[in-house]
Amino acid sequence: MSGGDEAPSWDRVLIGWLIIPPVIALIIWITMFDKKWEVGLPMLALVPMWATFAGQLKIVSVKGKIAWKDFPGTCLFVMSLVVVLWSICFVDPYSVMSRPRVAGPIPTTCAEGGNLVQTVTSLNVARVLVDAPADIYTVASNCWDCKPRRIYSSSFPGSFFIDTTHNYDYMLVSTVNTNPVRYNNPTFNDQGVYEIDLTSFPSITIRVINEAWSYPVPIVVAVACLIFLQLLYVFGNRISDAYCKDDLSAWEATKKGLSFWVSENQVDDIQQEQESTQSKRIESLDIFRGISLVVMNIANYGGMGYWFLDHSKWDGLTVADLVFPWFIWIMGVAMAIALESRRIQADKGAAILHIIKRSSILILIGMLLSTSDGLSSFKNARIPGVLQRFGLSYLVVAITILLVPKNWLGVNREGYLPVAIQDGSATEAWLPKLAFGPSLVELPVYLIFMSVWLIVTFTVSFDHLGYHCDGYIGPGGISQQGAHFGCTGGAANYLDHKMFGDKHIYNSGCFPCDTYMDYDVKDNVCTSVRHHDPEGFLGSLNSIILCWLGVVAGRIVVTGKKTGNRRFVSFAMGALGCFLCLVAAVLCGFRQFGGPIPVNKNLWSTSFIFLMAGTGTLFLLVLQFIVDWKQYWSGKPFIFVGMNSILYYSMHEIMQNFVPFSAPSDAAPTRAAAVISVLLGVSTNVTVVYWLFRNKLFLKI
Repeated sequence: MSGGDEAPSWDRVLIGWLIIPPVIALIIWITMFDKKWEVGLPMLALVPMWATFAGQLKIVSVKGKIAWKDFPGTCLFVMSLVVVLWSICFVDPYSVMSRPRVAGPIPTTCAEGGNLVQTVTSLNVARVLVDAPADIYTVASNCWDCKPRRIYSSSFPGSFFIDTTHNYDYMLVSTVNTNPVRYNNPTFNDQGVYEIDLTSFPSITIRVINEAWSYPVPIVVAVACLIFLQLLYVFGNRISDAYCKDDLSAWEATKKGLSFWVSENQVDDIQQEQESTQSKRIESLDIFRGISLVVMNIANYGGMGYWFLDHSKWDGLTVADLVFPWFIWIMGVAMAIALESRRIQADKGAAILHIIKRSSILILIGMLLSTSDGLSSFKNARIPGVLQRFGLSYLVVAITILLVPKNWLGVNREGYLPVAIQDGSATEAWLPKLAFGPSLVELPVYLIFMSVWLIVTFTVSFDHLGYHCDGYIGPGGISQQGAHFGCTGGAANYLDHKMFGDKHIYNSGCFPCDTYMDYDVKDNVCTSVRHHDPEGFLGSLNSIILCWLGVVAGRIVVTGKKTGNRRFVSFAMGALGCFLCLVAAVLCGFRQFGGPIPVNKNLWSTSFIFLMAGTGTLFLLVLQFIVDWKQYWSGKPFIFVGMNSILYYSMHEIMQNFVPFSAPSDAAPTRAAAVISVLLGVSTNVTVVYWLFRNKLFLKI
């Protein structure tokens, strides 16, 4: 403490925070007899939580002024909000989640024996009235050249429920003893009620009985609220700064890890440590990693009911399809920074042992996350998986970096940095060789991986269910009018079933059964397509290439950091990103369906990995400009997630069915409910890693 400053007594403040939850719980106990435990217990649970966060209070004392901004900050606010909303959902789910207007069964999957399973839902569903006997068939817009499926059949006027996740290309309608009539682009939206008027058949009219709920409103409102909170935080900090201009920011105080009081004499030390940390770490990389993980978290928690936050059923690209491959690519960027340092280059044997150890741990964690029923889970445990692919990609690319000789480049062992650049005598002519030289030496290795993928994908011959599947890379089922029904995933799917068996690949639900299975609601029968694992063996070859493309971009970043030439970094990364995107566009024929090699996350096709590497390179360049070069944005809260990525991923997988990481199960599954539930779960996960950051706790492998 400086200059006789004395710490004021904060006991009354802390005691006040700790008393609030029990008082609220007691009021609930007295007034809500039928819900007293469901609502009272979460409020009591706030006591240790608030005590924990209050213990992290950082107060800065500078020249007699006390600054207590960020007390105890975002953690307390978000966690309190989560528990309060969770409690309200038990009292009246519809007060927070909104009451659905339409709820009914839609076809979802096939049961054993070929029986169609229809699941009642109130998310992405509409009700359709039919004023005459009719048979109705539909083809969804996300199902390429698909065979129509009968979704309604009745000898009397009636109604049915229809999935509104995607639009429909056309609808076939037939009445008694008539040929089907095609109606193009019928529009049905969530929670709407419609009537198909057949009184003037073959003329068909679709009337709106009840307007659908606005599709974008829930997510737009949620984003607006988050922006408002961020602006509130920014202006609150500015007000605090105006009161105490010499105050350290909460970020700097927590970097130092000092508890409760920071004296004036410690200010310079903290600032110097902050500057040293920033000089060593590329923060845009942590922020990129954090953004990828948060979006992955949203997608894995259901995507809020929006199709673009869910994975593509086959060809094509959504926001959810970006994040996992981007994370593989980011790993490559980080490897370029870490593995070419002087320490690692000087002891390659120890480095290889560390690489093998780290890869093995990643694969083991991935295997354990796929088990949920004790030892018996291993009988059906999924062998391929997300972390398994991380481990394999890291292993191959890291060993390639270390073992492929690069002596001809004329560079030293200090990160392949030319001596001429170290002493400042080199010209910009050295920069391309420094940035791209090592990658050109390694290129033949990855051309071999790419060739293997192409040869196996397009030349392996096999039959399944009586269908000949040479060179097929489609979803099978009703796609292309059912001509390749049993060929789902082509050679990639065939190899996975041969290598791992039916019980040890992805089988959560039936993917991509809901889109490409054949069914008929009249007879309640269906024929399912084969399960496909999007993290299978053959796609791992291309994920290795994607990781290496991250190394290529990472070497540009390292070159810019060592030489300080941002102009070269901007040009090189921009050119590389655009080139990779152009290659992807050529490979897919500039279209979603029917190209030579479509963009496909389920197969990790060649066009897909080039597109992911290209967009990742351009996005990282933007983040570098905003974060590292101009300091326009601190990257919060994504930087906290990126700095604890393995823990965040494992936590979101394990805890997604636990309170307060999810909303109560009896909350109505409407779009608004889905948005609130996902935001509560993701906010809780982010809050936990933020608390770990404040305590300097990081899980490293």
